[in-house]
Amino acid sequence: MDETPLPFEYVDGYTYSLKGLRSVTAKSDRSGWDKRQATLVLFIWADGRGRERLKPMIIFRGAPGERSQIPDEEKKQYAAGVKVLFNEKAYNNEEIMTSIVNDLGEYADGEDTLLVMDVAAFHKTPKLMELLRGYRITTALIPPGCTSLLQPLDTAINGPFKQWLAEFASRYIAKKEDHHFQQHGRPMVWSVSDRRIMTTHIIQQAWERLHRREFLVQKAFRECGISIRPDGSEDSLINIKDIANSEIDFTGWETADNSVPEGYESVSEALNIHHRFRHAAEDYLRQRVDWRKFTVLKLTEACKANGLKAARKKDDLVKLLEEWEERVIQEELAAII
Repeated sequence: MDETPLPFEYVDGYTYSLKGLRSVTAKSDRSGWDKRQATLVLFIWADGRGRERLKPMIIFRGAPGERSQIPDEEKKQYAAGVKVLFNEKAYNNEEIMTSIVNDLGEYADGEDTLLVMDVAAFHKTPKLMELLRGYRITTALIPPGCTSLLQPLDTAINGPFKQWLAEFASRYIAKKEDHHFQQHGRPMVWSVSDRRIMTTHIIQQAWERLHRREFLVQKAFRECGISIRPDGSEDSLINIKDIANSEIDFTGWETADNSVPEGYESVSEALNIHHRFRHAAEDYLRQRVDWRKFTVLKLTEACKANGLKAARKKDDLVKLLEEWEERVIQEELAAII
């Protein structure tokens, strides 16, 4: 499982990322959506057949439970194949994780289960660890900075999934706005409620497409070394960025203890592969956007989309965005062991 931020970027008119900028056409009033966030939680299985096991989950910003002010009329329009939750931060937490583990435990029905996820604090609280043990669920926690190398959702699924979301959003928006214009003779003014409803439907469509590509999920698990045979016969299927296959050797894993592996003089040497992961992640994060290639208009929009107070001169806009980008990258680097 993995959480990924889902900005309301698909209908804002422009999409911004640390890799650059791209634009899509927007013809109706969708102002202010660029600052609203949600979190998408996906669950995939090594056999690629998780469609009917755990639904994809979307966490929107809003009061949870009985304090919710979301009208029932809106909730009735959510896609049935997506679980919708609310909290003030629009992000996962221990309470939501407890619900997820209970759902997973009910499905596992006492069978030994391996759960692969990152080391977010709310993934490993004492209460949650005890609950997982009760369901016979073993966790494989991916170290900070290594998810882009070892987490199947990050290495192979999230990228195409977000592309599918953008594709389905474009279709949904065009159909909705054309229908509104034909009925009312004026452009549609989108509400946040409209956006939430749409988000559930495009997630469901992307989820259905993903599960018509079982091979994609299966391959992602194999290449990360998660679902290969323990006898070593499939080690050649492991494919991790910047790590030669010849350097991956799990011989003797079933009898190994926590001592220094044979052939190494120290724990530090034995952990060399981890440092390679770390440096690969650092290299990736240190990529920079060439902000100067964009117009003042695009730079201003990028500032607004990221909560920055826009300046008037291009040099000042570029400086603002470069400083913002550096802060984001340093925060990510600080999380890498």
